[in-house]
Amino acid sequence: MTNQIINYWSGDEECPGAFLISALKGKPLTAKTTPTVAYQVGTIHAKIHSVTPPTNGDFIGINNEFDNWSNFIERQFQSFAADVRDILDERLYEKAIEKYNKKKQQLPPPDGPSFVHMDFRPANIIVHDGSVSGVIDFESVRFGSTEIDFTKLYRDILSMDSSLYQAYKDGYSSIRPLINLEEVLPFYRFTDAFNSIGWCKRRGVEKNALFLEENIARLKKWVL
Repeated sequence: MTNQIINYWSGDEECPGAFLISALKGKPLTAKTTPTVAYQVGTIHAKIHSVTPPTNGDFIGINNEFDNWSNFIERQFQSFAADVRDILDERLYEKAIEKYNKKKQQLPPPDGPSFVHMDFRPANIIVHDGSVSGVIDFESVRFGSTEIDFTKLYRDILSMDSSLYQAYKDGYSSIRPLINLEEVLPFYRFTDAFNSIGWCKRRGVEKNALFLEENIARLKKWVL
């Protein structure tokens, strides 16, 4: 259920290279999907998380962040902090930093090491004729903790329909044990909103105005 590599270009001094990959039939997942599809999404996600790094440590191309997971999350957060500071008023920014530090201390031990997609959201899950045909966009993958990988799917679909959420959890649990999402989602939903504000600043406030406002509203709800 993934794209097949047809050919590749190794790149040159100006471009890092490119893959030519096969197309997947279908359209991106939407909130109008069925519990059957949500179950399939859960099983596919669990299969992705079931992939672990080689035990001999001989692996090139995918970073293993698991042993320093807390530092990895910190680097991600801090990399966006300067951008976020330019957007938020000082009071909201300082309260967001305070909330982040408090929530991070409450996290359980990380779950892994597992292969994590890092951008597992509806736009990257392709559905055709009532079934999941595949998952795309593995640009940001790494080995790490599964806890980071549920946030965007929950934000965009699972939080809106309890039947879809339950079907997803049932599908995931049929492959591997599911962590306590209620324990980790508050932190990762918060950091997702914060980092997304920084992402909008980098990519252009005007052309990402709606997404920016959505995430500022989320941040205010959790901070103020």
